[in-house]
Amino acid sequence: MYFKIQISNPSIRRRPNEERESLSSAMVAVFPEATEDAIMIWNWVPIRINYNCDLSVIIEDLLLMLDVLLRSGHGSNTTFFGANTFRAEWTLDWANGALRIDARWESVAGSYENLLNSRHTLEVRKDQFLSEWKSLLQKVMEAIDTSGIRVAEQEQVVLLRRVEAAIPEYGRIYRSQEE
Repeated sequence: MYFKIQISNPSIRRRPNEERESLSSAMVAVFPEATEDAIMIWNWVPIRINYNCDLSVIIEDLLLMLDVLLRSGHGSNTTFFGANTFRAEWTLDWANGALRIDARWESVAGSYENLLNSRHTLEVRKDQFLSEWKSLLQKVMEAIDTSGIRVAEQEQVVLLRRVEAAIPEYGRIYRSQEE
């Protein structure tokens, strides 16, 4: 089983003095549609995650899922991601530091849901799974801060910052090479 996330280097639009209602709306304003995508590797299958069209749609569900994982040593949770090109249902079960995700993929960029559904189960250490999200969340925070945009509904921004800060280490690609 293999899972990692590469954040790439998406362009960031400057939006000084602009206010958006939600974190999702702010992300649409800040990240151009035509920029570099993040790449998630799920059991050796690459999945594009567009910052503007995918991540902005799934960010709330993603943050809630990660928050539940961070707050509990064991449990189960089902999360539905509803972006047009990142639509999936993940059923998570975790205990004793291990995490199992059974995914049902409905739509991804490139239309290779059948391949992903043939590799639907992911088993990883919970801390390793969480660490892969840290750089992506940090990229979103930095983009919002750098752009100058203001988000009216601060609850999601507070949750974003809290979840990112609670993940103790970076994922495989972004760890110090001296480790």
